Amino acid sequence: MNNNIIKLICIVLSVATACLSATLTTKFMFSIGTDMGSPLLMAALGLLLDLAKCATPLFVLFLWSQKMRLTSIFALVLSMTLSAVSFSASVAALESGVVANAQNSVSYQRIESQITDYRDQVIELRQLATQQQAAKQITKSQKTLSQIPTLLSRIDELSNQQATFSGGESVVSKYGMMISYVTALALELLSWLFVCVSFALNKVKHSCSQSSTVVHSQQNMSVQPTDLTNEHSQTQTQSFTLDTQLSAVNDGCFANECDQCVFDCSNEPLKYKCDSQLYFDIRDAILAKDVKPSFRGVTQQFKGVSRGLIANVLTDLHETGFLKNYRNGYAFA
Repeated sequence: MNNNIIKLICIVLSVATACLSATLTTKFMFSIGTDMGSPLLMAALGLLLDLAKCATPLFVLFLWSQKMRLTSIFALVLSMTLSAVSFSASVAALESGVVANAQNSVSYQRIESQITDYRDQVIELRQLATQQQAAKQITKSQKTLSQIPTLLSRIDELSNQQATFSGGESVVSKYGMMISYVTALALELLSWLFVCVSFALNKVKHSCSQSSTVVHSQQNMSVQPTDLTNEHSQTQTQSFTLDTQLSAVNDGCFANECDQCVFDCSNEPLKYKCDSQLYFDIRDAILAKDVKPSFRGVTQQFKGVSRGLIANVLTDLHETGFLKNYRNGYAFA
């Protein structure tokens, strides 16, 4: 069954249980308020307490899930106290119906006894009238028979009155108080049960959401390295293509001019060409992993190169993704 359907059923039954419990508590508090002279105030108090009783189990579970142990224990004690009050009020309200049923049962038995007596009197009068007729006492016999219609009329009235009462052997009359206690206890337990089920369903839904989020994140992470690799390859290809083009353009310019330019480059245009050639030579050596990507590693092979040129090479390789930060320098990505 779908969790949403179960949750909807729990909500509907929780509302129905809360309304029934609130009705019983309000009825009991109203009867107490009638004796005190303020029935509406006591009824409102009973309604408020019963509604609070229905909400406190949710507070207990929420506080316990938030690791607030002391507060949740306090809320639990309060909830149990309100449940005890509601249980007592429900039992008292149901007990009034049981007592009324018992009273009806007593009245039923009393009327049944009266009807039996009247029927016995009718039988006796008929027997007496028969004896009087046998003794030729016609007048007395007629007078005796004239009393019978009155008794029969009284029997009819008592029978009609008896029909308004329940029988003396009903289940309520026998087990009424036990039924009241069981019903009141079931109301309190159901209010807790529905809240716990609703809270558990919300927790399961939250866990499923987290699981789907984790799976989605893992899928994204599994796809991301491929994309980064492609982008890195594209960047590397573009970089090498651009560098190859630049090398092709510049090779003719300083193929013969830069053999000794590391030590003698007094001419400014020639020095710019020498720095460009050194830039590509240092970069290619680093990419070929013949030189460590550090100032010390570069100066060990390319002596006399300025730190600014080395810094430019390392920074460009880092920005294009070939190098990564490592401690105070760089390392291959």
